Amino acid sequence: MTHTNALPKLRRTQALSITTLAWHQRHQLTIRGIHITIEAMPAVHGVNPLSAWFAGGVNGYWLSIATPQAVRSFYVTGDTVTATPVLQAIQGRSVDVLIPNMGAAKQGSWIMCLTLSAAMLKMLKEHLSPKVTIPVHFGTFEHYVEPIAKVARWHDDTIQILAPGQRCQLTIEST
Repeated sequence: MTHTNALPKLRRTQALSITTLAWHQRHQLTIRGIHITIEAMPAVHGVNPLSAWFAGGVNGYWLSIATPQAVRSFYVTGDTVTATPVLQAIQGRSVDVLIPNMGAAKQGSWIMCLTLSAAMLKMLKEHLSPKVTIPVHFGTFEHYVEPIAKVARWHDDTIQILAPGQRCQLTIEST
């Protein structure tokens, strides 16, 4: 699954099947009795409208995974900030697992944020009430300017900060 902007690059790979989704479009599939719905969510790659336009269209993804026992939701924000289209799309939703792209990435000397900051993550958590939050996309490149320690200082038991390559197993209780 990808945004149409990534299609030319992905076509050069050996990918066998590529599905593009525009914001709010859904793709459904069933694998071994597990029903999966993938919805392309708005993602805005920069707080400045001009930088977001230059960055091009990007998606976040909302996954709903249904087994006979339960339905679980996952929101992978993609490279985004908390712009109006993002906040409108999550209005009235709650999520089991939030996977935010963090780091408050900045490009060059421009004073603009391209990905989520700790303050933006706090806003997403207030809107979505995630049972678990697993921040990703921080600390591995020099343009990620905000250390994840800023989030770690919250001492929030619902946030799991993983080191690169570290795995975790989630148990999400039904409510």
